[in-house]
Amino acid sequence: MVLFIFAIFLIAFVSLIMGYASIFYAGSLCLLVCYFIAFALPKKERKQAINLVGIVFCLYWISSAIISTSFENGHMFYVRDPSEYYATYKTILSFSWSTYIDNLSDLYLTYKDNNALYNTLMAWFAYHGNVTMGGANMMYYTVFHLFFGLLASLAGYRILTTLEDDRKALKHALIFSLISLFHVYSCVCVRDIWIAAFFLWAFVIVVRPPSNRGLLWLLLLFLLTTGTRIYSGLFFLVIIAFYIYKMAQVSRFKGLYYVFMAIVGVAAITSAAGALLLEQTMGDMDNLYEEIEGYGVSGLSAYIIHLPHGIKEIVMVFYSQIMPFPPFVWFKEATTFPHFYNSVLVLFYGLFSYFVFYGLLYMLFIKKKYSFLNVVDWALLLISLGLIMANSSQMDIRRVMPSFFVFYFLYLKISRNMPMAKVKRMNRILAVGYGSMLLVYVFIKGF
Repeated sequence: MVLFIFAIFLIAFVSLIMGYASIFYAGSLCLLVCYFIAFALPKKERKQAINLVGIVFCLYWISSAIISTSFENGHMFYVRDPSEYYATYKTILSFSWSTYIDNLSDLYLTYKDNNALYNTLMAWFAYHGNVTMGGANMMYYTVFHLFFGLLASLAGYRILTTLEDDRKALKHALIFSLISLFHVYSCVCVRDIWIAAFFLWAFVIVVRPPSNRGLLWLLLLFLLTTGTRIYSGLFFLVIIAFYIYKMAQVSRFKGLYYVFMAIVGVAAITSAAGALLLEQTMGDMDNLYEEIEGYGVSGLSAYIIHLPHGIKEIVMVFYSQIMPFPPFVWFKEATTFPHFYNSVLVLFYGLFSYFVFYGLLYMLFIKKKYSFLNVVDWALLLISLGLIMANSSQMDIRRVMPSFFVFYFLYLKISRNMPMAKVKRMNRILAVGYGSMLLVYVFIKGF
């Protein structure tokens, strides 16, 4: 109750400071819906889920207020999408369902790459903010992304409850929600956090016993993901194919399930390797070159993007887990308090990802802790690596956010079965490795 009251106070305070009632309505709706979802969870998970919503909402809300102010003033930082979206949203003063229904039909019937579901929902929110509620600003639009950040946190918590009791699951869910890149991208107006939430809820289903109901939920999540970004939806088919495989293992009709799985698997592979993905990759690469050169980023990204194809994709799998490197690269571009605040968040998530991913590799390939992972764990690991490989040419880690949580989950699953002294020793080794890379980078830059 205390957290709920404090959250309402923060919503009211930011609404008054910014002068938009729409922020209060959107923030209150976001909070209430997330609390309702938490209350709907099984009783043994409910109490800590409610605490999770309260804590994460308050911290995400503060971050969103700081970051959205910067974007609204035209100060773009590390991602330009929010300012571009805002320029479009604030001009929407009318809304016609017929136009957007046509776009949705094109998407789902002809697989046209128009992000129709995301665009439709955001246009509807923009119309009500601009017209019904008397005006809206960047913070108002950011709230609808913060909402999916909270959903992702709840999904992560539910996955962790399969590993440990609810209190420990809350602790580790909070650590991930507040330190990982999910914090950053839950507080800016980009659709990637929507997709990450859909993927994490799919993982909630995958780690539990298979059922027809679970398959139906996965199909719904597939439609939602496809409507937000068609290429992410195509990759989502891999998850569905694996789930069908799980169902086949416990069914009398294994042959039928295997046929269904083969069809879905072939569709996923051919679609992911087809012309649509190639077209998207080339377009995104053009935008990315412009973005990197425009910001003058001098980190490793500026070098890796010019590596030959094949080598670049392999390097990106490893580099994605320490981005940005060096960790202080964005501080060079920080000119305002919101920029500095962003830089701190980015610094934390880069270091966090490094220790999690390379700690996982250390435990698997040096300490050979394979036995702690089951078939589902290995499948999630392969799916996560595949997601990074499929997006490696685009050099944008926000598109592979679901992979970060899987690495974290597997890291916890193995490390909890190791003596604390060995875990600390592993972290010291990783710290020395990170420091050595920094020294090498500084040395090379010096020459």
